[in-house]
Amino acid sequence: MILTSSSQPDSNLLHVSDKKQIGINPTSRGHSVLEGPVLRCLWDTHWAEEWCRLYHGRLSLYRTFSRKPRLKLDLQHIISVRAVDAEPIPGFFCFVMETASVVHCLCVATKEERDQWIQHISVQVYQASGSSEFMADAAGILSAAHRWSGNRVILNGRRNLMTRKSNFSDDASEAVQLLLRQALGISSFRQPEWPELCAFLDNTAWLKLVNLDPLTLGTHQSLSFFLNLYHLILIHSFLISELPSSERAWSSLHNRFCYEVGGYVFSLAEIEHCVLRASMSKRRSGWLSGRAWTIPKWSPDDPRS
Repeated sequence: MILTSSSQPDSNLLHVSDKKQIGINPTSRGHSVLEGPVLRCLWDTHWAEEWCRLYHGRLSLYRTFSRKPRLKLDLQHIISVRAVDAEPIPGFFCFVMETASVVHCLCVATKEERDQWIQHISVQVYQASGSSEFMADAAGILSAAHRWSGNRVILNGRRNLMTRKSNFSDDASEAVQLLLRQALGISSFRQPEWPELCAFLDNTAWLKLVNLDPLTLGTHQSLSFFLNLYHLILIHSFLISELPSSERAWSSLHNRFCYEVGGYVFSLAEIEHCVLRASMSKRRSGWLSGRAWTIPKWSPDDPRS
């Protein structure tokens, strides 16, 4: 079952005592420490009812009518597990599991269930710790990032904003300026410290809530905003991935890596060709030419245009 921000929770939601009631028959025969139904946040406005199984060393989440887990978490990569006071879904109790790659948000039916999950996961995380670094590498961050259509990667989706409060500005131009300054402060040839990189990754999520209505394409304000956004996404890409080594790799980076801003998704290629160079002639020759470079084009009815 999928819940959206506009749908009302079903009265029977999470009232499942056995995984077979929702068609789950796991291929893994390992002994589970704890298992039960949960609601997992897929992204800020969508939740899915899944079956969660906690094993020694890992946690698996199964969608209904499945045998293989939809998501597997290595407990060595979990930084913290804690309860959340906010109620993203009224009537359900929330807790989060934080990794370097993404902060997973789960809801259960009662406070007692939430406390039981937190206790058991914390014990298993403690037992699994000590054999590896908690911080995931770039490949891990990218593999856990939210996918959009066409295998595009949403870079600013580490946090679920429904469980956090912030005084971050909802003015798009001001917000992207602040984030670009923060990115420039950590974008050097040194390996950034985890606290400053984590703060940056979390802050970029607030761009999902900014208001783009005051911006009009073709104005100086719009040009300034999209120039800053372009460089922000570019720096973010370099912080978590290697520099491209070929034309095709550059093309992939520009078309795959995106931000969700104000409810819309923008890639580097779309910002460059559909906004910044929209009134200019098409690139025809030279390095990064059309041989390897995919140039996007927005349709007239695209809400971003």
